[in-house]
Amino acid sequence: MADDPVSDIGYALIAAGLFYLIVAYAALATKGSVLHATQALELEVIGTSDVSSTVPSATRTQKPHHRDPLRVQHFCVGNVVAAALLAFGNIMVYRIVLAEQLLGTVLTWGHGPMAVATTILIIASLVFLIAHNLVLLGSARPPRSPRHFAARGLAALCVICVILFAKLGMGTIYYSNDFCQCRS
Repeated sequence: MADDPVSDIGYALIAAGLFYLIVAYAALATKGSVLHATQALELEVIGTSDVSSTVPSATRTQKPHHRDPLRVQHFCVGNVVAAALLAFGNIMVYRIVLAEQLLGTVLTWGHGPMAVATTILIIASLVFLIAHNLVLLGSARPPRSPRHFAARGLAALCVICVILFAKLGMGTIYYSNDFCQCRS
């Protein structure tokens, strides 16, 4: 195996993106409502001083329940940025295989139809993650079922992780430019 700084940076981006997305979706799956603001209901006190003296002052000053669109935006933007990091990392690591596929020389030893299939699965998972979060960002409100939203995101991440771990398990850590039969 040769040292490849571009692939090393790519693996770091993949790790950072995966870590962020797994933590974000796992938090959403376990808590179920991390996107909701947790504020108590405001009581409006109208009338005599006896009513206002029976209601604690802390309760009177708190804001009503509402869903904070800013929290949804932060969640979605963070997930889109992390998915983009994951995509750029994959491009950096597997740039030789991608070049082979684009040049039509993918059927060399070790880079057969399986390379095409895994690339398509990773691209589909990344497109799903980005689109999933952009749709939520466009709605500016939390998903109706946060656990189902998280489960779909974690399933896409699971596909990516299984493919990456399989490639690492097969010893496919670095690709060399020898495989790429570039046409002039």
